[in-house]
Amino acid sequence: MAIKKLADLKKKVSDTTGSSGDGESPFVSLKDGEKKRIRVLQEFDDDSALYDERRGTIKVIDEHNSPKDFKKSAMCTAETEGRCWACEQTQTGSDIAKKWKPKMRFYANVLVRGVDGASDKVKILKQGFSDNHVGNNLIEIAEELEQLGGQDLSFSRKGSGMNDTSYNLVPVAPKKLTKEEEQLELIDPLKFIKQIPYDQQAAFYAGEEPEGGDASAWTD
Repeated sequence: MAIKKLADLKKKVSDTTGSSGDGESPFVSLKDGEKKRIRVLQEFDDDSALYDERRGTIKVIDEHNSPKDFKKSAMCTAETEGRCWACEQTQTGSDIAKKWKPKMRFYANVLVRGVDGASDKVKILKQGFSDNHVGNNLIEIAEELEQLGGQDLSFSRKGSGMNDTSYNLVPVAPKKLTKEEEQLELIDPLKFIKQIPYDQQAAFYAGEEPEGGDASAWTD
């Protein structure tokens, strides 16, 4: 559908850019051998000592990726709609059936520390819970310290390909957030999680965009 109003265009641009509207990806990304210092701004559990109702909790979902195009990902609708086209593909007996299984991933707002005088920025950390991702690292930190937001974390990557890449998190010295940092505006992860109705899922995974376009053009 053509965009005829400036306000509509501005909103669509805003929905597909970073929190500052500068065209950057809203996701934290690393290259091989790179590390960034981050501060998690949300908690897994609302019982956490540092839980802030304004920020809410970290979004954890089951997500499918198309085996033919890993960038085609969407939230599993088995619970919300009682059926999911991607889940049905796991029962077809095809060579790629197993690859349709959903993977649990989390979307967390984090503060990425600037380097060399650059400003800090709010980004979304999207990761999974496999051995190569940091989901289990965060769970261990949350259990051990009873919170996630009490100190910065060193987030690093090793490897450059799909099969040799792993990520790691290491807590660094505790540091209290400033009042300005506590008031930073967060990013709504639902803007970047595709929730495709069941009757549009087959077409979506085949490469056709659902009505309204793709609200999640960014990849992590």
